[in-house]
Amino acid sequence: MIQLADKQSCTGCCACSNICPKQAISMVGDEEGFRQPSINLDKCIECKLCMKTCPQIQSEFKLNKKPDKCYALYSYKYQRNGSSGGAFSAIADAVLEQGGVVFGAAFDKDLKLRHIGVERKEDMQPLRGSKYVQSYIGDSFKDVRKFLRAGRLVLFSGTPCQIDGLNHFLSNRKYENLITVDVTCHGVPSQKAFDRWINDIQVHNGKVTAFNFRKLDGWSIVPRAKLSNGKFIPLRYGLEVYMWAFYEGFLFRNCCYHCPYASVNRPADITLADFWGVGNYGVKFKPDQTHGISLVLANNEKGQKVISSLKDVYLEPRQLSEALNEQHNLKAPSSRPEGRDNSALDFVSDMSMIDFGSKYHLLPENKIKYLISARMKDYMIDHGIFDVLKNMTNKIKAKL
Repeated sequence: MIQLADKQSCTGCCACSNICPKQAISMVGDEEGFRQPSINLDKCIECKLCMKTCPQIQSEFKLNKKPDKCYALYSYKYQRNGSSGGAFSAIADAVLEQGGVVFGAAFDKDLKLRHIGVERKEDMQPLRGSKYVQSYIGDSFKDVRKFLRAGRLVLFSGTPCQIDGLNHFLSNRKYENLITVDVTCHGVPSQKAFDRWINDIQVHNGKVTAFNFRKLDGWSIVPRAKLSNGKFIPLRYGLEVYMWAFYEGFLFRNCCYHCPYASVNRPADITLADFWGVGNYGVKFKPDQTHGISLVLANNEKGQKVISSLKDVYLEPRQLSEALNEQHNLKAPSSRPEGRDNSALDFVSDMSMIDFGSKYHLLPENKIKYLISARMKDYMIDHGIFDVLKNMTNKIKAKL
């Protein structure tokens, strides 16, 4: 009898649905919106390929050893066109210039987050930037295998559980023409939760046509929605509850709270993250940087070779211990908060955002004071004042 990972362990990586030779497995959203495997018994031939492929059943997490190399990196070309230092775009450029294919998460026209493949630099923008929602893999693993067998160079980026799912789908075969990149991950909310958020934004502001979780030229984490009139609006207070719930871990998939990948032993060739606190724990970093800096880990020889070959980037070796100071999820999974048994379901229910924020103690104590401060910060961010002040602060710290 076929028995796949239960709801507490399943990561939704789609390795099982991709490997099934009879397309008997579909990924169906549960009550919280997280996709779970569903088996069509009329199609199933009980070959058990799905069970042999699922990393969570096999409990054989193919992880690299602790990385020997840790870098701070920013791309001269892409630092102001992403949510960190532009490392992903620099790696993608190198792959595309060799006639390769880049896979990553992108919103479609309906703001559904899905993995897609890109073959041209001009099509890369949707793959850039942080997205705090789980992407749907769909048939991407099959597409990756097709390109690999055709001899194409492939870059696949995703969360570590998605990377491990791909590795198992490929039977952990070492394809020389495959480069994998994982991102440090706090946990993933469901598409259903994100849809609920978008709906509330639209009720108050009109049609949302695009979305940025972070300002795409630095480290400012202020989500903005693009409306049909072309304007981007910052989302504050009641419309900011999704992010506050994310920070506190109230919306994550159940497996995220015991994630086996939340360590320095990673499944991908390269790990990317924000290099929070770079220069604050030992050797000083360039003090004139107000925009994002990427943390880059070379997890194996292939990853090191890729990083060393990058063009038009500032690359500086740093100590791994420095990187771990402010990247908790390279040391341990996110903690499961009290109330998580109900919070993800509450969020996708008819409960208002304000009521949700109140129930789970997420709202600022003084609404008026918060909104005044937030709007001043938004103005400074939008007009470049925030970056200037940050630059001055960095220079002062460098002299101390």
